[in-house]
Amino acid sequence: MHRYCQPFATITSLVRSGKIGRLIGVAVNWVSWLRPVESYPGGIDNWRFRPDTGGELVQHFCHAFDWLRDLGGDFTHVSALCNHLDRQGVPIESTWDILLRYRSGAQVNFHSSMNNPRNSELGWVEGDGGSLEWEWSAPSHIRFFPNTHVKRAGESIPVPGEEGSYTQGFDRFLERLEKGCPQDISLRDGLWASLIPLMARRAAQTGANLAFPAM
Repeated sequence: MHRYCQPFATITSLVRSGKIGRLIGVAVNWVSWLRPVESYPGGIDNWRFRPDTGGELVQHFCHAFDWLRDLGGDFTHVSALCNHLDRQGVPIESTWDILLRYRSGAQVNFHSSMNNPRNSELGWVEGDGGSLEWEWSAPSHIRFFPNTHVKRAGESIPVPGEEGSYTQGFDRFLERLEKGCPQDISLRDGLWASLIPLMARRAAQTGANLAFPAM
């Protein structure tokens, strides 16, 4: 879903157009608060808290990992740390810090917090020619900063509206299916979106820097 939503689609387009030069690194902060378990329909039996869903790392953060791979290509290695506070057996970690290495050599720092007073996704995309500061919230924004020692306010980049962004991927799938055109996203993309968080969990459990298998 993320790769079709703003500002993510706009950032991807800017990076591919060379706006920031060669991609060096990405910092992602996914911050939110977890409501009391009893406030969800069904309480502890709500689908969100079923252990087989993989918790937030797999069921929600997979969207961000799919966008990151679309942004910079395949990953080669992952290392991770997490903190799981007592939540009555809920399989949702309180914090994650995940480091991913792109095949290109660029890296991703992914941080999540389920105990944050904010509810947003924000971060930076850095290149050898400049950086993009971004936030997906209300309202979303993107600012471009050239690599310079001169302090600047940054160039504000328009972010299109969010209308239809949650169904855009499925709409494109149906349209291409009807026309017999190749799809934007393959089964391989879907496997990567799940493999990255699963490998991150294994890295946190073992304390190892893990190499992704060839896919």
